Amino acid sequence: LAVVALLLIVWSQWDTSDPVERAVSEVASGPSSYDKYLEGMELLERWDKDDNLDNAIRLFREATELDPEFALAYARLANAQRIRYALSGDETWMDQAKDSINEAVRLGPDLGPVQVTSGRIHAAQGNFDLATAALERALAIDPNDGVANQVMASIYVRLGRPQDAEAFYRRALALDARNPTVHDAYANFLYDQGRFEEAIDEWRAVLRLAPDHFAARVNMGSALTEVGRFAEAITMFQQANDIRPSYMAYSNLGTIYSRSFRYPEAVEAYQQALKHNDSDWLAWGNLGYVYSWMEGKETASREAFDRAIELAEAAKEQDPRDSYVHSDLALYYAKTGRSELALQHQETALVLAPDSGEIIAAAAEALEVLGQRDKAIGLAQKALAA
Repeated sequence: LAVVALLLIVWSQWDTSDPVERAVSEVASGPSSYDKYLEGMELLERWDKDDNLDNAIRLFREATELDPEFALAYARLANAQRIRYALSGDETWMDQAKDSINEAVRLGPDLGPVQVTSGRIHAAQGNFDLATAALERALAIDPNDGVANQVMASIYVRLGRPQDAEAFYRRALALDARNPTVHDAYANFLYDQGRFEEAIDEWRAVLRLAPDHFAARVNMGSALTEVGRFAEAITMFQQANDIRPSYMAYSNLGTIYSRSFRYPEAVEAYQQALKHNDSDWLAWGNLGYVYSWMEGKETASREAFDRAIELAEAAKEQDPRDSYVHSDLALYYAKTGRSELALQHQETALVLAPDSGEIIAAAAEALEVLGQRDKAIGLAQKALAA
């Protein structure tokens, strides 16, 4: 309402014509910048559906074109562009997001949502000091902003401060209990903490608020898998694909089928995943594993592993310090009998992440594949300790 009032005041300074004539003219001219903004906000709340994200970006751009002084429209545009960057990895979206938020901050530095989006974009770039400062400004403007509290919690997660993060997540939920995004963010936090049953409860809350939220079904399926509730997890992934077929749902479905020794179904699920995204080494590697456990599929297994290696090596060139890509390469090279390369990548992974139970366990698996069982057992014990 304050924004509308301000716009009306500006109009009164620009136009001294009869107010009735002005109102009629404005209605005839079509939707205002604020109309575009509100429509974009509605779509952005459910950016996971259909083409909502792209349409939100278009509407926010139109709002800024109609009103170049509309700080909130620039901020929402920046947030939508940030999400598109997170989904695609295309740096041009991040460049656009930075331009949009810089304009929003120039026009409205005292607006809470502007500072929240500024914090999000700084965090996405790894600038956590700037991100924290922006969120502190947002909370000083409005301490009861649930989204600001949620974003501050996510920054504390990135900073390795889980207790502070949980406090802010709980405050966000108390302030905005009917916001599915807040529940989803807290569920992801609980999942990363290994608190799978609690995460499942939060994703159930998301689905009560937004029954067609396919991403929540995918994530809930992952948590159900972790606690061994495979039948329920399969149902979740299938329902997610009914709403919106995705690489992640099909890939996770393949993993459950492989753990259940349903290898033909696992192969089909991974192949469906690769139709959605054939550039991720994980699906190729997992497909290689399944083929390696099926009689007569040696050639198919080797081909899948070779493709996984090709993609993972390319990823390693982009980020040589990614411990997970080295760990996966060690396993793939071990499965294809290239022990020297397997041991080389395994050593690198352990140097980069010496305390990661997951990385240590993968190293144990690679050694077992290479026939070094004594060493493998030692690393497996170390992984359990971690």
